[in-house]
Amino acid sequence: MHFQFMAEHKNMFPIVKITKVFGVSRSDYYSWMNHSPSDRTKKPAHEMQIKQIFLHSGRRYDSPRIRQQLLRDGETASRPKVARLMKKRAIAQKLTFHSNRGIQY
Repeated sequence: MHFQFMAEHKNMFPIVKITKVFGVSRSDYYSWMNHSPSDRTKKPAHEMQIKQIFLHSGRRYDSPRIRQQLLRDGETASRPKVARLMKKRAIAQKLTFHSNRGIQY
């Protein structure tokens, strides 16, 4: 995008001239510079955190428990989002079967 190019070359060219070349306002550029990362850009980080939490739990946590751990760590994610990312990465909790008690988690 134009703003990324502008940020990479701001030391070579004045921002006033770059904004005129691209036809954008300086306020838009500075607004872009101060934006926080979108959920889409955070997604890979969430996937890594989910996998780490899952492996640390001994492959026993499901999406609600992983979401709770993410919340404790200060991250925001809905349970359906965690479930979707787990499904995408083929992360599934390990089930054990005991004949006298049925399926145990």
